[in-house]
Amino acid sequence: MILFRADGNKEIGTGHIMRCLSLADAFNSLGEISEFVTADDNMKNLINVRGYTCSVLRSDFSDMDTEVEALLRLDSFKTAKMIIVDSYYASDDYLYTLSAHKKTAYINDYLTLRPVAVNINYNVFADSEKISNREEGIKSVEIMGPKYAPLRREFQDLKAIEIKEVAGNILFLAGGSDPLHVALNFAKEVVKHSDDNHYNIVVGSLSEDLEAIKDIAGKSQGRIEVKHNVSDMKSLMASSDLAVSAAGSTLYELCACGVPTINYILADNQRLISESFRDKGVMLSACDVRDNPFFYNNLYSMVTDLSKDEKRRRELSESAHSLVDGNGARRLAVELEEIIK
Repeated sequence: MILFRADGNKEIGTGHIMRCLSLADAFNSLGEISEFVTADDNMKNLINVRGYTCSVLRSDFSDMDTEVEALLRLDSFKTAKMIIVDSYYASDDYLYTLSAHKKTAYINDYLTLRPVAVNINYNVFADSEKISNREEGIKSVEIMGPKYAPLRREFQDLKAIEIKEVAGNILFLAGGSDPLHVALNFAKEVVKHSDDNHYNIVVGSLSEDLEAIKDIAGKSQGRIEVKHNVSDMKSLMASSDLAVSAAGSTLYELCACGVPTINYILADNQRLISESFRDKGVMLSACDVRDNPFFYNNLYSMVTDLSKDEKRRRELSESAHSLVDGNGARRLAVELEEIIK
């Protein structure tokens, strides 16, 4: 059995849970059972609906050191072959303690090694030669690169979307919680202008802005359509001509579909992801949404300009599609199974 330790809520979004669920599905396809442990109930229902057991620690997700003793007492921890931790709040002391009792892997979004048996970094910028704390002598298996991006099964081996002369179907994705209200503010920007585009704005399950965005959509003369609790994200992406998304795990799903994408930065940990996609010519970056009074006007201009530039969209689509084939979760599960043996 594989045990996952991850959280999701309005503050940190749902990305950690979603990528762990994708990896759990891959383990399941190999005949390996997975279970989850979370700090609170926020994601328990989602995890259960996906078919997995979830133990709740009733702890503070942002202070993981205080939960260690409770975690070690869980039967699921005692019987697990490996624990996979996916949280920015896991301290080195926390990981040292887990590693003393159980083979531990860490899903890592930074260019530093954590003191665990396996460091997993599937990001576009992942490069073993750029590890900043190599001199510390941490002995760890390093699984790196976007070929290991743990996407859902429906994103495996997809054909890239057809690139049209004019991109009229725009997809806007702001993550599960959207704490900075980016989707709402972009909807407000769209209705200030006139264009022939249709905007599908996906409102996450933890967003507080659903009704406000619906209200704007109702006054947009059909230009804005609100999507909520989307059950088939692959089809929605594949039917889009162009996407705008926060610089998180969703970018790799868009790559698998070959959707030309403009990404933006919501938090400091997204900066390297956003800039790396841009520098590799895979996506455009609208930069940081924070403290930029012109962000939404600039983003709208980028969308309308790219929608008219067939050549640029074709280049972005080809670069993105060649980067991610959607089989990363299975590759990752297979490698971890070998390490467990």
